[in-house]
Amino acid sequence: LRGPYWGTFDLYLDDHKLRTVDSHADSLSLGVERVDVPDAPHRLTVHATARRKRVRLFGATLERGGPSFVIDSFGVGAMNTASQGREDPRINRQMLAHRGYDLVIFATGANDVFTLDVTPGHLKNIIAYHREALPETPILILTPSDRGKERTFAPTLQAVEQRRVLAEENQCSLWDQFSAMGGPNAMKRLKQRGLLLYDYIHLNEAGGRYLGERLLYALLSEVR
Repeated sequence: LRGPYWGTFDLYLDDHKLRTVDSHADSLSLGVERVDVPDAPHRLTVHATARRKRVRLFGATLERGGPSFVIDSFGVGAMNTASQGREDPRINRQMLAHRGYDLVIFATGANDVFTLDVTPGHLKNIIAYHREALPETPILILTPSDRGKERTFAPTLQAVEQRRVLAEENQCSLWDQFSAMGGPNAMKRLKQRGLLLYDYIHLNEAGGRYLGERLLYALLSEVR
C-alpha cells in the first residue's frame, strides 16, 4: 500500500539485498514491485526499515512465464460478505485491474448465515467494482457448504437460497456447492468418509481436494 503514512522496506533475494522500496505517496494507491529471477528455488524476504512509519503488504504472486493456470486465493478466517464490503474499493479496483483475472469466484456464503440481512447490499456493491475493473470477466458465486453434526444448521438453508437469488439478480453464474456435497445433512456422511475436521464445519485436506475436483469438473465441463 502506498500513501502518506507508509515508509520504506528492503527486498532481499536469497539473503542478498535487491533494493529499498519507498511506499510513501501523497494519496492511497496500490504499489507493485516486480522481481525477475532464474527458474530455481529462491527465498524472497521483506525487511521494514522505517522506524516511525508503517509498511502494509497485500501479498505476493509467484509465477512462471508461459501459459498456465494461476489461482489467487483471498482466504480470511471467519470472513463474510459484510466484512469484504468494508474494504477500500479504490485499492481493490487497482488490484483487480493489475491482476487481470479471467474468472472471479465468491465463496463466502458459509459465514453469511449470520448477516443475511446486509449481505445482498454488500455483494451488489462488491460485484459492481469488480465489473468496473474487469468488465469482461465472468463472476461465479458459490452456495455455502453444509454445516452441522446431525442435521444441517438451519440458517445455512436460508443462505443457500439467498445465494441462488443473488446470483440471478446480479447476473452471475452459480455453482451449487451445497448440493455437490450431498445436500441437507451431508456433513455426517462426509465425516464418516474422513473428509471433515472435528467441528463438522470445515473440510480437511482430503475433503478440500474432493470438493475442489468437483468444482473443477463443473468448470471444465462448461468450456466450449
